[in-house]
Amino acid sequence: MHDKIIERTMKKFRMDNKAIENSGKPKLVSPDVVYTGDFVFAPIKTLNRIGDSGSLLLAKRKSSRSEQYLIKHAYCDCAFNEFAYSKLVQAMGYKMPDMVLFAISPGEKRDYFKTEYIIGAKYLNITDHAPS
Repeated sequence: MHDKIIERTMKKFRMDNKAIENSGKPKLVSPDVVYTGDFVFAPIKTLNRIGDSGSLLLAKRKSSRSEQYLIKHAYCDCAFNEFAYSKLVQAMGYKMPDMVLFAISPGEKRDYFKTEYIIGAKYLNITDHAPS
């Protein structure tokens, strides 16, 4: 329980400082940025593992549940590195699932996210376990 209190306090401290740092900057407007308030989030129970990106979540857009993203949120460097890598790979002409950055919506109360930096990889529901 004590660890949770420390974790929440550190997250609040980081987010408050980030808000001060960004207060004079214009709002980020890009088709690559979506907002947490437009999605529902749930742990992915079938992927029972935690890797470099922490525990994974599945996000589904509230207005279109077929639009889904695999969410990584445990470390801010993982989110931005993966986002940059995906854009570079796509610019080189290789196929890779689209990535979006999630901005935490004002008033967000859900306690899913470990950092304020969240990446979503387009969720590909592949039923063929050995695709060609």
